[in-house]
Amino acid sequence: MSTTVSEHLTRIARDLHEKDNTFPSGDFSQTEMIEYLNNAEKEFLLKTGILKTDSTIAVDAGTTILFDRPDNTMDIIRISVDGRPIQRQRLLDLELEDRNWRNSPNGRTHYWHEDGISNSQFEIDKRPAAACTIRVIADYIYDEYSGVSGNIHLADWWEPYLRWKVISLALSKDGDNQDIQRSK
Repeated sequence: MSTTVSEHLTRIARDLHEKDNTFPSGDFSQTEMIEYLNNAEKEFLLKTGILKTDSTIAVDAGTTILFDRPDNTMDIIRISVDGRPIQRQRLLDLELEDRNWRNSPNGRTHYWHEDGISNSQFEIDKRPAAACTIRVIADYIYDEYSGVSGNIHLADWWEPYLRWKVISLALSKDGDNQDIQRSK
């Protein structure tokens, strides 16, 4: 993990026949390429699932059913309460089973969902009757690149994938330089 963002952009610039990683031709901008790099990395991490985060949330009895998603997570894979897995459920199914489920008494949690609420939250079906811990396992996402300083987050052997994805995104954008065939 020693390739810098600047080196990465220099390789992309070379592949696109630019003089340097500031993209002086005006066909592309450095900011645009950094945005493409962020998108490529997110897609790679989501598709491969190579990085996971394991977070624990301490919960007091009867407090809430709505929780903030742990930082730097994308897709939640699994949730358990005190070591017991609970099932992912759609909000619609929870509503069909019991329209008043949010006001049901405290009890044993069976389901969780993340649809129909903020993207940064998830909800369980019952307020815990006793203090417990909720364990969330999810796909990990790095903080986005904001400039050319710093290193690429992924190991060097994944750099070519990121580079070619960035080039694909650049060549597929609307404009005079769009080249769908090469972007594929």
